[in-house]
Amino acid sequence: AEFLERNPAISFIVLKMYDCGHYHDKQLGRDDFQNVVMPEGVAKTLVSFKAHLMFLPVDGPEAESTFERILIVSRELQGTMRAVQARYPQYFPDTQTPDRMDTPYLGLYHARKLIKDHVLWPGSGFNEVERAHTAGLLGYVQTSRAEEYREAESQFAEGMVSKRHFSKLFAPNDVVVRSTPEGPMGYVISEFPQIHDVAIRFNCWSWEFNGKFYKKSNPFTVHWPSDGSEDTITIASLSLYPLHFDKEGLKARLHDRGQQLWACRKQRLVECDSPTKSAEFRAV
Repeated sequence: AEFLERNPAISFIVLKMYDCGHYHDKQLGRDDFQNVVMPEGVAKTLVSFKAHLMFLPVDGPEAESTFERILIVSRELQGTMRAVQARYPQYFPDTQTPDRMDTPYLGLYHARKLIKDHVLWPGSGFNEVERAHTAGLLGYVQTSRAEEYREAESQFAEGMVSKRHFSKLFAPNDVVVRSTPEGPMGYVISEFPQIHDVAIRFNCWSWEFNGKFYKKSNPFTVHWPSDGSEDTITIASLSLYPLHFDKEGLKARLHDRGQQLWACRKQRLVECDSPTKSAEFRAV
């Protein structure tokens, strides 16, 4: 607390947790440790401690943290994040507060372009100090998670997703699609997905028509394959997936069908192929 009082320009603090035992065992497995050479007399005396008298001749590789949390201490940055979350609530989980966030920072991952376009530019309504703090936060996250984010984007571009990046696949406001007996159906994700180990839950909305158009809410849960035999799968094999990853022309089909439905908002004669032998004309 005293350090922060003496350094009011600090934006945030990063807390990292490590598994020292796992790191130690990993280095033992690499045979990086060497025995300490002891004088003969001392060695006999300390024979029972021999297994513990080892050292690393060179520094080991940097340990990977098992958990990371950002504590936002700058009042300006707290205020900015509070305003961003209020303006774009669907991009942040309900449990996130303006003064902290946990890895993998999915809110910032999905909202990073939005923040650049609507917060960091001079005409955004945020002052220079607020923009500077926000740029520092976004820069740290994008730099520290750069390899992870690049790996995810590379997989998605190839139409694939691994279990590690499953949670990054669905973003607020994404159009998602699923197959039904009546054909493909599209929905818009309306809130931040609830992430679980092997499942992602979220609410969507879609247009329905019963003489007039109205929005209908639809809850969905997308499960990772239950057999767990594969670490990486095709995105299109999921029960529901973002439309922009489709490679089968579903976007054009949905667009054409939507235009036809929009044309039917008033009564008109529509021609279609009937699956039955009998046919009749109806006003739609």
